[in-house]
Amino acid sequence: STITTPLPRATADAEIDTTHFGLNLSSKPLPKLGLNLKYKYYETKNKTPRDKWFYVNNDTGGSAQPATEANAEVLYNLPYDYTQNLFKIDASYYLFSGTTIKIGYDHDIIDRDYREVEETRENTYRTQLNSSLSSFASAGVNYSYAERRAKGNYEESLIYDAYHTEAYINTVATNIQFDTHPDSRKFDIANRDRTRYGANITFFPHYTTTMGLYYSATKDDYEGSLMGLKYSKNNTYTVDVTYTPMDIVSTYAYYTREEIDSQQASRYFTTTAKATQFTDTKRDWWADHSDNVDTVGIGTSIGFMENRLTVNADYSFSESTSNINFKTGTSLTAQDMPELETKIQTINTSAKYKLTKNTTVGLGYQYENYKSDDWATDSV
Repeated sequence: STITTPLPRATADAEIDTTHFGLNLSSKPLPKLGLNLKYKYYETKNKTPRDKWFYVNNDTGGSAQPATEANAEVLYNLPYDYTQNLFKIDASYYLFSGTTIKIGYDHDIIDRDYREVEETRENTYRTQLNSSLSSFASAGVNYSYAERRAKGNYEESLIYDAYHTEAYINTVATNIQFDTHPDSRKFDIANRDRTRYGANITFFPHYTTTMGLYYSATKDDYEGSLMGLKYSKNNTYTVDVTYTPMDIVSTYAYYTREEIDSQQASRYFTTTAKATQFTDTKRDWWADHSDNVDTVGIGTSIGFMENRLTVNADYSFSESTSNINFKTGTSLTAQDMPELETKIQTINTSAKYKLTKNTTVGLGYQYENYKSDDWATDSV
């Protein structure tokens, strides 16, 4: 195609300034009570200039550059940035016999530019109980609940009006001035309820051996999102063993199983028939995602010359399978996607030698083998 309009500037002129401030205050007002207060301020200022870009959209049929500003492919770049204010308070109380209870509260405020929501606020409530059951075992349980809410309405126009030119917007009917369906919600700024809980137990059958069992779960609900990510569930199970027959030798092995389920919902409409199709519930579709990941690993560390020389080696193998199944309204048809499979093998080796009290030299090598059976890349 012929490029009739040059780039608006010769270089990106991209610049982002960041500011980070942290405050940590710990206190022990009572012998059994500990308090901790934290505050974090993080700000990005995106100074990248905004300009009109005349896109050559090769992948959707045409390859001609737009001739005028009154075109959907003439777009302004959006220099995203945000400011975060995070407050955390934690209290721990020693109950009895190596048993401690902890409670905490987080308040997270994030202000954003060039997003459909200008501010989100999230409140998190946490509790945890840890106990040394005996000299042979210890255990712990934890639970947290978080609510994230957007301040104000979710406005697609905050993006649409900043992204497109005024000349193009004036050609579009008011009721269809959007690119993404107005009932859709982006998961990182949508209202969300998050529940997390977990448990762990560690055994010490012998002074050389440690065995651990771990379980954790996370559930995200986006009940206020008519479209977009509806829910996400994650369950993780881990078992590990560490064996240290002598001070200079340590070995370990572990196995982890991760199960992830989620659902997306949306409505399909075309650009030419947007006005009638975006309200047609028969064009709704849902995608159910299911991912399972199994990972095993072993490793060892050996010391020589009174631990002046240490050699480390570890191996891990991870295999994942993913399935995407579809449901649609009566005006659409869809078929389930083929199963995705991924395998990764990783080998790490390293050696460190302590030349003097303050000087250590090291050498390492890593090998990784990655294989995937992915319908999206079958022909690549």
